[in-house]
Amino acid sequence: MDGFTGKSTILITGETFITEVRRDLQKKGFEVELCAEHLTDVELGQALQGKNAYILGGIEFASEAALSSATELRIIAVMGVGFEAFVDVAAATRRGIAVTNTPHANSRSVAEMTIGMAIALRRKIPYIGQLTKSGHWRNDIVTKDLKDAALRSEEHTSELQSH
Repeated sequence: MDGFTGKSTILITGETFITEVRRDLQKKGFEVELCAEHLTDVELGQALQGKNAYILGGIEFASEAALSSATELRIIAVMGVGFEAFVDVAAATRRGIAVTNTPHANSRSVAEMTIGMAIALRRKIPYIGQLTKSGHWRNDIVTKDLKDAALRSEEHTSELQSH
């Protein structure tokens, strides 16, 4: 528990934190508090009290107000690539709190979402779903398989093209 004195306490937020990692942290002597539900600014500030580390895996924003009560906090690790959308970095820096991310931690999730979106777009699932919900089912919509399709990107739009 380098850099920490006594028993270190970690707050973890978010629904997707891996149970094995939590157990590994506990085996290494860390006290772990897991909070799966979304925390408001006030609730996050209260939850951070007495914590040495914060693994932000939810959609909370660690604002200046929330960080003001986190007098023992030394590090915030955001589960994902970026962290500016989740942490007031300037406020954390002023308080001596290091902010980091976890590159590649969500690579599988991103890949799965990309595949899912490619299938949804190729098979026109959002459009057909919208028609169905509105009661306007059509039998003349043609969708294509992914077989022999390639991903083509032009500026900000991507679509699957048949070869």
